[in-house]
Amino acid sequence: MRPLLRFAFLFLSVLLTAVPAFSQDVPEEDVFHLVEANQAQQETFGNMSFRRVWGDAKFLHNNTYLLCDSASWNVDRHKIDAYGNVKIIQGNTILCSDNLTYYIERNLAEFRGSLVELFDKEGNTLRTEFLNYDTKDSVATFFGGGALRDTSGNVMESRQGTYDAKDKTFTFENRVEMFVDSIRIKTTRMHYVADLAKAFFGKDTYMWRGDGFLNANGGSYERNTQIANFKDNVYMNDPSYEAWSDDVIYDQVTGRADMYRNSQILDTTHSSYYLADCLIYEPKGDTADLWQDRVILTRNPAIVYCGENENHQPDTLYMRGDSIKIFSMKKCDFAEKEFTDAKQRVADMEFDALAKSRDEMAKVREEERTKKMQEAGMMPTKEALAYMEKQKAAEDTLTVPKDTVAAVDTVAAVDSVAAVDTVDFRKDTTLVRVITSYNNVKVFRKDVQAACDSMIFTEIDSVARLHGDPVLWNEIKNQLTAEVMYLMLKNGNLYRGSMVTDSWVISQEDSIHFHQIKSTEMLGYFYENQLYRYDALGGVNAVFYVAEKARLTTINIKEAKSLTALIKDGNAKRMLYMESIKSDAYPIGDLAKSKQRLKGFKWRGDERPVDKFAITSQSLHTSQREKYEKVVPPKYDFVNKYFDNCMAPEGEEKKEIKKVGTL
Repeated sequence: MRPLLRFAFLFLSVLLTAVPAFSQDVPEEDVFHLVEANQAQQETFGNMSFRRVWGDAKFLHNNTYLLCDSASWNVDRHKIDAYGNVKIIQGNTILCSDNLTYYIERNLAEFRGSLVELFDKEGNTLRTEFLNYDTKDSVATFFGGGALRDTSGNVMESRQGTYDAKDKTFTFENRVEMFVDSIRIKTTRMHYVADLAKAFFGKDTYMWRGDGFLNANGGSYERNTQIANFKDNVYMNDPSYEAWSDDVIYDQVTGRADMYRNSQILDTTHSSYYLADCLIYEPKGDTADLWQDRVILTRNPAIVYCGENENHQPDTLYMRGDSIKIFSMKKCDFAEKEFTDAKQRVADMEFDALAKSRDEMAKVREEERTKKMQEAGMMPTKEALAYMEKQKAAEDTLTVPKDTVAAVDTVAAVDSVAAVDTVDFRKDTTLVRVITSYNNVKVFRKDVQAACDSMIFTEIDSVARLHGDPVLWNEIKNQLTAEVMYLMLKNGNLYRGSMVTDSWVISQEDSIHFHQIKSTEMLGYFYENQLYRYDALGGVNAVFYVAEKARLTTINIKEAKSLTALIKDGNAKRMLYMESIKSDAYPIGDLAKSKQRLKGFKWRGDERPVDKFAITSQSLHTSQREKYEKVVPPKYDFVNKYFDNCMAPEGEEKKEIKKVGTL
């Protein structure tokens, strides 16, 4: 009987093969075969011819196997309905469901059921209820909602999409949501190349990670390297910053972000913008570096500080350089010399030479008076002594006129604004901010501008150190220069300025006449970013012009050991000379032009940045935080539906679903 049964089965197999549909020119893979089955029979209903098979049925078409428990083959319509443990296996792609309809001439398998699963070589599982598979092109199309999960638990979903088995590419469209490496993503369209584990995003892409948020109109993410690249109107934020750029590369492992073209960071903590066409953010250095986070700006870099003056009026400062770095370090990581030098800088800048000189002179005069009275045998009465003390105070006190700068004591020493902590810095982990700018440094503020070769600022003493031919302009016509310049800030505003070695203050009267003061060292005092007083210390030389009836007529040339000047509206209104005073006056016409300028005079007005566009051409973005806070994060409805509620909020009950196939 066995040979007979085998013969009968082979006969049925041949009978059930669609021989009439083929010719000798049809490729073998295009022929639809029944490979095996436990039972088979042919039936006729009306004008329709059917062939039915049961028990581990296996068909072959387009190099694709169709497996099922049973099948009904409509010969006339070239259609097969397969039932029970249905699988399609083509290479490394496996599709599973309870049933399908296969249209032989169209090479189309239509999966319908409570669950349809697709598995690929990389271990990705796609689940849906509606899926079509083209066995000729090896493309699966799902609709009505579907979700994918990989072997690491990362998930993707959309309302419809495709899988190209030849390219190993999933395409998700319409309400696309993804969760990968702790990143939540929502977009309109996404391609996922399975063998590269790389996703490509379309317009209106949103990303959330921890407290961070991103929006862009295109980009990619590579799982193997965990590097994301976003392009076209990129916006980012977290609780302390907002950022904009044309192109962003983000390394999730290191936290580094490289931003290119029209890049801006709004540092809300420091009310500052960082601008550049190449902006690099690094959250922490390696073991060889001590900084905790830093921003590196190159290619048209600039910093914009959006501050206020003492009257709480907006007063924005712009600064540029060829290369700018902003970073933070723990106090305990600084060298001890940094604190020693900072402490000395603060002491030097808060030292009031005029007050000290006044006290010393008063003491000498008092000693001389006492000595003379003793020699004459005269002792002053109480009333006389009080009178003398009153006269002494009147003689020695330099009073600022009420119309100069209100409520400012120009003589008495002022309180410290940048006192260096006396606490042992070696145990202090407080973060300290540092800003460095190198080459072609320029600063613009409405009433103050500056230029130098390099600038260093640290919060240790709130002093900006300017090196390399530093120059500062105040009220445009006042120019301050020295070999080294220190600027102390208070609440973001200029407070004190120290100029060391070959110090100059030049005030422009007109195109050819300049008031000049030259000294070894100078100290400037600022209020509302305006210079209201400066002290010239050590070998003072000065040139001043005197006007009569709005016309310059006289030139004064002076020498002294020191000088103090009170400034109003950019002009010196009151001066006090100390010791070894020498003064000469000449009619302007009697003194050659070369004699009217001190040796080393140089007016550098052509270097002055005249407006903010001399610093940066970028327009500042306004905050968009409120707008993007309204964007709803992914909900993962299809992922939760098809993968045991795995993305449901913590505490929500899981649900089990029937799985119809495995790899």
